[in-house]
Amino acid sequence: MIKIHEGSTNVYADLGHADADGMLVKAQLATKIAALIKRRHMTQVEAEKVLSMKQPKISAMLRGEFRGISEERMMRCLTALGQNVHIVVKPARGGKAGCCQWLLDQIVAVFSWVRTLMQPAKSLIAFPVPRREEDPAQSLFCAKYGLHAC
Repeated sequence: MIKIHEGSTNVYADLGHADADGMLVKAQLATKIAALIKRRHMTQVEAEKVLSMKQPKISAMLRGEFRGISEERMMRCLTALGQNVHIVVKPARGGKAGCCQWLLDQIVAVFSWVRTLMQPAKSLIAFPVPRREEDPAQSLFCAKYGLHAC
């Protein structure tokens, strides 16, 4: 009987590569570059001129052999192919340091601003806070900023 193991979303991590995250990023960039070259009906020789990269290196990259090519170089290839490249930094998923912490930080920023506007009134600010059952991060947040969560 063949044993089947559920993998993660990163095949390189599943295979035990040391730089699995970097390899996954390069694979995604190479896939996008390959799609753009194909969409433009370019040969590798034509791509060599546009990407300022030797044809054998392009060939290797398109075959998934991109260890000698940096992510920066691949992003420059995307730019040369007419793409805008944006690096987006977002909070990690899960845990107090993840999206919940980001949301709490946003709430703090908004309500700190509201509190300064309402300073003379000295009224209690009440607002809904997304709750999980007994979320200690929420309790600490409310206690720290003297806010009432409804």
